[in-house]
Amino acid sequence: MHLQYGCLFLLAPALCAQTSYPTRFQPSIVADARIAAALRIIEDRQDGLIRDWIRLAEIPASSGGEQARASYVREQLAGMGFSAVRADEVGNVIAERPGIDPTDR
Repeated sequence: MHLQYGCLFLLAPALCAQTSYPTRFQPSIVADARIAAALRIIEDRQDGLIRDWIRLAEIPASSGGEQARASYVREQLAGMGFSAVRADEVGNVIAERPGIDPTDR
């Protein structure tokens, strides 16, 4: 048995015993057509999102050595059209998306 499966086997009872977790999510929120549409978009993109997560996780990034991963994220965000893509003082990548002023008609 591989170690990862052994750990999962040992953790399964604890994970299954947990019937709820602290959340503010209310199932009724999906009655809003905008929320339901957004969730469908996410679901439709699930395979691509998983590929993106795997690609990101495969970039070597030990603690304190995340520069290559951060560079990849900056490139991806810039390629999506985000402006003001930057890293903060500890290396977190931040991209700004201009909002809209609801009072500006």
